[in-house]
Amino acid sequence: MIDLSKYKALFLSESLEHLQSMNECLLEMEKGSEDDELISRAFRNAHSIKGMAASMGYDAIRDLAHSMEDLLDEIRQKRRKVEAGIVEVLFQATDQLEKMLKEIEADKLMNTPVSEFNPEQFRAMIPVSYTHLTLPTN
Repeated sequence: MIDLSKYKALFLSESLEHLQSMNECLLEMEKGSEDDELISRAFRNAHSIKGMAASMGYDAIRDLAHSMEDLLDEIRQKRRKVEAGIVEVLFQATDQLEKMLKEIEADKLMNTPVSEFNPEQFRAMIPVSYTHLTLPTN
C-alpha cells in the first residue's frame, strides 16, 4: 500500500484553495449571478476536491464534494436555477468541507458532529437520480 501521508499537506493546501474559490463563486451566485463561467468554476472546484479526496481515501469529503458537484451540474446544465436555498445549502456544504479538512490537518477522525450542517436539507436539493450518495451525518 502506498503511504499517502506525504501528500497530505499538498491535499490540504489545494483543497483549501478550491474552497476559497468556491466561496467566491457562491458569494456571486448569492448576489444573483447566473454567469455560466462562474457556475462552471464552482463545478470544477467541487470536481477537483472530489477527485483529490478520492485519491487520498477521504470518502466523506469525496461524497460531499460529489453531491455538490452533482447539484452544480444541474445548474450548469440549466436544469435548475440559482436560488437562495440552493446557494445556502452549498455554503453549508462548503463550511462542512472546511471543517473536515481542519480535522484532517489536526489528525483527528472525521466524525465530529457538525450541528450547522443539515445533510437532509442537502439531500432534498439533490436530483432524485443522485439520492443514493452517502453524505456525512450530524
